[in-house]
Amino acid sequence: MSERRTAGGGRGTPRKGGATVRPGRALLCVCTAGLASMAGPAFPGEWQSTASLGLGATFSDNVFLQPAASARGDLVLRTTPSIGLNREGGRLRFRGVYTPVVLGYVNSTVSDTLFNSLNTTGTVEAVENFLFIEGRALIAQTFISPLGPQPADLANSTVNRVESRTLGIAPYITGRLPGGGNYQLREDLSRTTFGSGGLPAIETSRFTANVNDAPGSFVVRSADFLYRNTDLGGFGVTSSQLARVRALFNLEPDFSVSVNAGFESNNFGSRNFSGAVYGTGFEWRPSPRTEARFNIDRRYFGTSFNLDATHRMSNTSFRFRTYRSEQEFQDRGFGLDSLSTRELLDSALTGRFPNPDERAQEVNRQIQAGGLPDSVSVLRPFISARVNRVTGIEPALSFNGLRNSLLLSVFIRETTPITASLSAAQPDPFLNLASIRQRGMSVTVTRRLSDATVGTLNVDVIKSQGLQSAVDPTIAAPDFGQQSYRATLTRTISPQTTASATLRTLTFSSNAAPGSRERAMIFTLNHTFR
Repeated sequence: MSERRTAGGGRGTPRKGGATVRPGRALLCVCTAGLASMAGPAFPGEWQSTASLGLGATFSDNVFLQPAASARGDLVLRTTPSIGLNREGGRLRFRGVYTPVVLGYVNSTVSDTLFNSLNTTGTVEAVENFLFIEGRALIAQTFISPLGPQPADLANSTVNRVESRTLGIAPYITGRLPGGGNYQLREDLSRTTFGSGGLPAIETSRFTANVNDAPGSFVVRSADFLYRNTDLGGFGVTSSQLARVRALFNLEPDFSVSVNAGFESNNFGSRNFSGAVYGTGFEWRPSPRTEARFNIDRRYFGTSFNLDATHRMSNTSFRFRTYRSEQEFQDRGFGLDSLSTRELLDSALTGRFPNPDERAQEVNRQIQAGGLPDSVSVLRPFISARVNRVTGIEPALSFNGLRNSLLLSVFIRETTPITASLSAAQPDPFLNLASIRQRGMSVTVTRRLSDATVGTLNVDVIKSQGLQSAVDPTIAAPDFGQQSYRATLTRTISPQTTASATLRTLTFSSNAAPGSRERAMIFTLNHTFR
């Protein structure tokens, strides 16, 4: 079932065992006092607004994504206004876009529904060159389990989808040290609520402090400290502390090596982990078109590593990333990142459009004309109230010719629980499972048929597999697959108006339930106001 969703939030839940003392509380008080003492400083700069309106209709023969025997079709009308507000320069910077999606089901298979999408970030320089305050608001659609349908089209009604809303504020102070070094003290506070399912609010506090030598010398020394506290709606509290010292050796102008050592302590409910941490890494930039960063560390959960490499040619951009790290939640509000289409296109077009403003305009034109997805990767977040170890490989490729373009991404990700479930009220996709492995790919090909017409073909494939637990190996491991095939024709009616028609097929398979298939025709008219 689907229900009407709004952007409200629930009330907080008292912490178990009383209030938790955080090192960053004094910093937050200083920042609040700094704001209160500001006597209306001037923030020069101009606001820029963008607005668009999309109207659409989806003819679906299986709007609930059910097996063939119980499939129900419907005509879904869609209204998608979008409002953006940007400000750059001066002591106040802001970037945000709000895109609500209103769906009306003509045959009343589902009640009319409102989905929200919001992504805003802002920074105010409260005290010049010293005190800054960042804020963010994020509303996104996420999924409860990776072992169920995860359709990208909001018209498909599924109980596996839930709306998450995150509000965050991050005051920090920064300054220079004698000799050219610098320091920063920062506290990130956030609260996440969910739109349905009775899921409790999640509050996080993350305090960081770091100090660095002046860059440019042969040896650059630094030190950092992290304290993190997470409250899962009163059901459980986790905390982590990590302190390290580092030394960066600039061996060549384009190559440096670093080493680090320190100590960590983690309290995850009934399980505690502490001990020494140490590691090394390097940064290499042999040319403006090629760069690579790598680090490897010994942590409480084993070996942690991250390799991120990019290479650009005249019309092509390639990125390769592989990593292993800890992650408390899969939801975007807690930092799950994915490679955006805009980022990969921007990298590929750098050679043809060296001017950032002209390049941004071309990126916007290609995304709108080709109906390209927001993210290159089809990997989507899910909710997990555990501390997990996540290992992944994610290569991506972008090619941009004069008439043809290609976006390709592949991913393999395995998520393994480190702790038991920390909240009885949160869903647990790892129940009786040792880990969950996700594999998939996304391919998008566009062809400019004329100056005003673009054809787009897209294939998304996801396969999620639960690996058996050693506790009860007799339980059958769940296996779920999802494939999406889309063909779109987009016509530019005017510089501000486009119309598109899409044919789409979705198929789902599972060893725990009958498979299903959906076929749909989608029509969209979009106008940008200037």
